[in-house]
Amino acid sequence: MCGSIQTRMWTVLATSAVLAVAGCSLVLPRNPNSYEFEHEKITVHLMSFDDMRKYEQQYDEAFEDIVTLQSAPTWPSGLPTVYELRTSTGDLVATAGSLSEVAAAVSEFKPAALPLLAAPLAGLAADFAVSYVKRQLEREATKYEAQFEGLAFVDRFWLRDVQPVDLKDQGALQKALDQKHLTLTKVAIRQRYYGFEVLRTTEDHGSGDPAFRLVCGIAPSSDHQVFLLAPLLLETKAAKAKVLSARWWTYVPIPYGWALDASDEVSTRINIELTAIWRERQADAFDQRFQTDKLISFSFDVPNQDLSDPKPLTVPNGLPRNIGGWFGSVPISFDALNQPVGTGTAVLRVLVTEKDPSNAKKRLEEAADQVEKQRETIKTKAGETVNNLPH
Repeated sequence: MCGSIQTRMWTVLATSAVLAVAGCSLVLPRNPNSYEFEHEKITVHLMSFDDMRKYEQQYDEAFEDIVTLQSAPTWPSGLPTVYELRTSTGDLVATAGSLSEVAAAVSEFKPAALPLLAAPLAGLAADFAVSYVKRQLEREATKYEAQFEGLAFVDRFWLRDVQPVDLKDQGALQKALDQKHLTLTKVAIRQRYYGFEVLRTTEDHGSGDPAFRLVCGIAPSSDHQVFLLAPLLLETKAAKAKVLSARWWTYVPIPYGWALDASDEVSTRINIELTAIWRERQADAFDQRFQTDKLISFSFDVPNQDLSDPKPLTVPNGLPRNIGGWFGSVPISFDALNQPVGTGTAVLRVLVTEKDPSNAKKRLEEAADQVEKQRETIKTKAGETVNNLPH
């Protein structure tokens, strides 16, 4: 008798579960740290050298084969250092890569002459023929998959470090400069941004305790012509996507063999794009045009995170070192006289896709067809089972 009652109770439970899923998937238990989106705000902060100091250990771990943050202040070892020759009013006469080129430019200079250009920042304005890859990420408006996107408008990717020139052993050159009222400075182009931070805040998780935080570092190659981007830290305290909670009844073998495999985990994919815009260098000033190119367009997945006990993933604790990618350096712009005037302008776009890795979404989609086909049978069976229970 007792076994028969228990069997009928399981039948009611299973049938009720089918009806619940068919009627409204909200009855499936969500992890309390998921499906949080009220008053959502996404911000992207570009990080200077001082900002990145907070993540120095992770930065050095991620880029240990390339550069460490301690060595950053001595950069750039591979970037060109150029001499800028200017008039007493500050007008640029020429740029040169050596003092011999400076001497030649001084010798040829005439006050009424047009500015000359000896060697304009070699490499930084190279032809970045990066294939334009159109972003095609599916945007599903379901509770078990959600996306959010952040933008940052990058200006002055490069920092111009102007230094005095010691000409104590160059008496002839110093005399020539004085006679023509010219000044000489040494300019190094340095990296301004060492990474960026993406924050998602909500009504329950403000900026001091964000729902989502991603920190990525940027490190240069030895010649500073390309850069490596890699995640340093990722933390999800509250997912935007709904994540199924591992309750006992999500494992009940209800009709049609559904197995939800709830784990309270969220999977995360990061898509990063960096699109540069600059004015190209042309022999004919009237033929100069603005160019755009997508320097970065890649995605990577990070290990699943347990929302029941949210903990940050860092390098090397949870985040592997081999995710991320290389991208070309941001080009600079040239003016109508083909003088380098830009310092690197671009748009950074970060798209985050959160997803419940359980079978909930898949099984619910399968259930919709099955339940619809047998809706009346299920309703009748549920009514009969309840009526037959002993009172």
